[in-house]
Amino acid sequence: CNAIGRQFCNGACYLPAEFESDPLNCGGCNNLCANDEVCVAGNCEQYFTSPSCTACPCTSCGAGAACCTYGTDTICVRATACPAP
Repeated sequence: CNAIGRQFCNGACYLPAEFESDPLNCGGCNNLCANDEVCVAGNCEQYFTSPSCTACPCTSCGAGAACCTYGTDTICVRATACPAP
């Protein structure tokens, strides 16, 4: 893995970019985000849902939170960016 620019983690070879958005390996191998967090740029960031947010942009997320599409959901992330798809 290392010889080709990847890191061995949990039986697989990961590209550095994969640790940027993987909630099971956020920022590094086995760094697990909590149930109320998503992985944004290698950091676990809290998120919340808002019944009035069904699409982005959504002002109900409030200041200091980003409106993000995550899978099929619209979530508000307490960060300046959204998780990578």
